[in-house]
Formats: sequence, structure tokens, C-alpha cells
Amino acid sequence: MFDEDICISWMDLAKDVEQVTHEVFNRYLFSKTSCTSTENNLHVCVDASINVYGAVAYLCNGSDSTLVMDKTRVDPLKELTLPQLELMAAVIGARLVNHFKSTLECSSITLWSDSQIVLHWLKTKTLKRFITNRVNEINDLTYSHLWKYCPTDCNPTRGITSEKYKESTIRKKGPSWLMETSKFPNTTIVSDESLSVLINDQENSQATRDFSTNGNENQCKIPIYTTIKYALSELIIMDAHRQVLHSG
Repeated sequence: MFDEDICISWMDLAKDVEQVTHEVFNRYLFSKTSCTSTENNLHVCVDASINVYGAVAYLCNGSDSTLVMDKTRVDPLKELTLPQLELMAAVIGARLVNHFKSTLECSSITLWSDSQIVLHWLKTKTLKRFITNRVNEINDLTYSHLWKYCPTDCNPTRGITSEKYKESTIRKKGPSWLMETSKFPNTTIVSDESLSVLINDQENSQATRDFSTNGNENQCKIPIYTTIKYALSELIIMDAHRQVLHSG
């Protein structure tokens, strides 16, 4: 026996889908008048909810942008956390980028996510197997520096009805700031508490006296702290190792 609320939701969805079939998409990406540049910049936005996850791609040329492709999947039967679903969306986004690399000539590629957790995972080595497998695939298909933070209210992947889609510029062309890198959202990711290490002065009083003759006393007192989990740490260590001719 069907639940009445489910039946109503299903009928509303069916009507919405029927309206979508009447939506017209141009075969060409840009008109001759709007295509004012030789550079095509690809932007892929990813997002997830408790029901679906996916990605949408936009291509920018000069002062114009257009929807190129989107891909959505229903959440798996196995219960996953929202950050894990956001990661699954990032996988879809990375696969879209890989597809466009072989079909379009893109001057630049940028991927956007409103999940700071996912952006952190992409730069972290030691993770659980489920996360590691998907992070590895994403990093194989893209580079971590291509991923940037996009505020939730600017993410064009948020679900809407077909009626609202007709009037939604952000869904058809993406956020207005896509064409201007100077207007990109702030992509600084706040470090977690484990990176905010402050050492007790008493424990380091001897070290402070030893470094007092150094011209960069503050740098010696408060060195930059990182962990071996990050690829950047290995690069810093290897660089220092080479500078001293592998003597330490």
C-alpha cells in the first residue's frame, strides 16, 4: 500500500520532469558575437545532499559563460556521511574534467566545492580506506591546487524545480564571478586545531637563548609547524636535504 505523501511527491516530480523535457539547449556553446576570446576556462562545481550528489560544468569565454554538462547520482543504499557524499560528488567532478580534457581545449580548469572537509582530505595522506581510494582517484585525474572553496549560497548545483530553473541565471551560466578571477571567493581554508601548536616558553627557554644571536630570532622562536601527513612536508624535507648535500 502506497503512502499518500509519497504518491503526492511522486506526482509532483513526474510533472516537473515532464516540463524539463521542453527545455531547449543550444547545440553551440557560444554565439559568434559572445565568443570574444581564444581562451576557454572550464569550471566544475560539485555538491551533495542526503538524497543525491553530482557535478555541473560551465565553460567561460570572454565575458560569457554557459552550462556544458551536469551529472547526478542517487545516494547509495549504504548509509554514508554528508562529507563522504561530498567526496563522491568530487569524484564525479574529477571524471567530468577528465572527459573534457579529451574533448575541449581548455586554457584553465577550476573545480569548486562548498565542503572544506573534502578540500582538506585532498591534501591529506593518512585517511580511512574508503576516503583514500576516492581521494587517490581525484588526485589522479586532477591536481589538488585546482580545487577551490565555493560558498554554499554560490554553488549552482543546489536543487530547484524546472519552473525556477527557467528563471535561474546561475544555473544556466554559473555564478557571475566565474569570468573574473579577481572576484573568486576567498579560498583560504582554516586550519584545524592540531596545526595551532604553541610551545610553552619555560620548556624552550634554553632554545631561545641559543638562538638569540640569530638575525631571524622570531622565526627561530616560532617556527612553522607541519606534519608528515602532508605532501608539502615531504617536499620541504627533501629540499632541505638536498641543500645540505644529503648530510642530514
